[in-house]
Amino acid sequence: MKNKPGIQQGSWLVLEEHLESGSDEFVGELRRIHDVDRLGGFAAKIYSDRRPASRRLMLAYLATPFNTYRHESLIKRLFKLAEKQGDDEVMAYFLVGFDRSIRRVKKTLRHYDWETRELWSEEVIRVPSDTEMPRTDRQVVFSQELQRRVGYGRPTSQARMKLFSGKTRLYLRRRVWRYFRNLGKTDLNRYINGVSTALKLFNDEDVNDGLQLIDNWGLVQILFKHSAVLVPDPRGWKLAPGRSLGELQPAPAFPDGWKQQPQKLIDLLELSRCTPVRQWGIRLLQTEHLSFLEQISIDRIVRWIRSESSDLSQLALAILEKSKRLSELSASDWLELTRSANPEFLGQICDLMKRNLASQQFSLAEVVQLAIARPTPLAQLGSEWLKTSIVSSREHCDLILTLLNAECEAVRAELAQTVVQKISLSKHATVNDVLELLDSRYQQFRDAGWQWLLDWELARSDHDLWQKLIESPYDDVRLNLVQHLQEIESHLLIARGEAISLPIKRDNLTNLWATVLLNFHRGGRQKVKVVSQIVEALRCQPELAADLLPLLRVGLRSVRAGEWRSALAGITRLVESRPEFEKQIQEYLPELTFIGETIQS
Repeated sequence: MKNKPGIQQGSWLVLEEHLESGSDEFVGELRRIHDVDRLGGFAAKIYSDRRPASRRLMLAYLATPFNTYRHESLIKRLFKLAEKQGDDEVMAYFLVGFDRSIRRVKKTLRHYDWETRELWSEEVIRVPSDTEMPRTDRQVVFSQELQRRVGYGRPTSQARMKLFSGKTRLYLRRRVWRYFRNLGKTDLNRYINGVSTALKLFNDEDVNDGLQLIDNWGLVQILFKHSAVLVPDPRGWKLAPGRSLGELQPAPAFPDGWKQQPQKLIDLLELSRCTPVRQWGIRLLQTEHLSFLEQISIDRIVRWIRSESSDLSQLALAILEKSKRLSELSASDWLELTRSANPEFLGQICDLMKRNLASQQFSLAEVVQLAIARPTPLAQLGSEWLKTSIVSSREHCDLILTLLNAECEAVRAELAQTVVQKISLSKHATVNDVLELLDSRYQQFRDAGWQWLLDWELARSDHDLWQKLIESPYDDVRLNLVQHLQEIESHLLIARGEAISLPIKRDNLTNLWATVLLNFHRGGRQKVKVVSQIVEALRCQPELAADLLPLLRVGLRSVRAGEWRSALAGITRLVESRPEFEKQIQEYLPELTFIGETIQS
């Protein structure tokens, strides 16, 4: 067969080599071959090849969409061979493949009655007419129209095309189900095994919406054949009048088979990739096999809780809540579960831990790890258990300080109070612990640390601590320092030359004032206090004029009215108390004009 433009032809020689070696590239090469006669003959060869690798490759091919150009003969002959041989596994692949080949769409049809001149519309569900793969036996090149319909080079278009006509596909999927229906009548074990294989092949892409769900003829037969919600029709399942898909409950074909083999349902829960199949299995287990669920091992329950499937995790938690074997889980098992469980159910897991465990079963380090976790349920549990923890050594204090890295904002304020309480009452606290809180990147801890500083005499009188706080990168700490300066202004060294309760070096204090005044975003109220402190310092120590007058200039030139008014008032008070400053102020602030006893800007 000559190569056709627009189609990449495969090689039979390469295909045979891939089959012989069991290479995974076999499927791709086979789908690039379009010789209808040789493909038909190839079906018997690959089906009769009993090597495990060859069968694996054949099943891998059948798992691909039935939309490869001119592969009708290969698909049809493989189907007949499997049906004749009673090959349940291959027939399960055909059940899934033919179910996927029919996808109906909703269309609105408009009608007009010429006699009554009435126009009306109705919504119908039907198989699109343009999904059939085009066929030709002539040895000619593709026309542009044929290439457009096949869609080679355009995956979206080609993915919509399917082998066989719509009517043939409807017939084939009914025929596949007839094969399994006959199995159910003659051998329930074979039926359950066969349809279980098919159920494991479906995935969520096969049931994107309700219409796609009922478009799977065989799947619905297996799960809901006896449901009153659905009505069978040769063209596909339909909803019964006045019913909705939300009412669907398990109503499988051959229910006795599922009652006899609950282990098959368990396997489906663990191996199925299709959410409706898992939900169906869960509901069937809960209604028919409650006693069997109670016997499930604790290891399997834990594995289900860690599953990515929300339905499976929810079932496992429901079983665990009623289980009498909770004591089999150690404290380390619970912690491992919190790290690997589905995040959606962490709240339920933490509730179980609170009801069945005591904080004393966990070390202080483990409780702290819970408290600093990002998920809120874990952090809340850790924070609650910390309240009953005992801090009896310096090592414990260091562990408590790791709470400063708490990632959950909802518990930071509570943890900050816990840190101060536990360390301050432990008799192992140091001034550096206060500094750790004030250096935290989270404001809740800095606020708690500042209050601790004011309440603790040992920290409040530590000279080095105050000097370090001047260099804090956090605005709130610097503004708190300014506020504290204002409150104890009558005792400041710069103002009275007396002993002070806030031992801050001159250079550091100047830097603090400059930092607050130059902050564009915060500290509006504190800047007024800074100006007042600078004026008081200049009044008491005139020799500081060269350092402090430039700071007053910053306040005077502020765009905020409150700041420049306070600076102007401060300069006025300064000149009134020390007239000798008038000349220096005129040099630093030439925009000011002294008129009598007033200053104009």
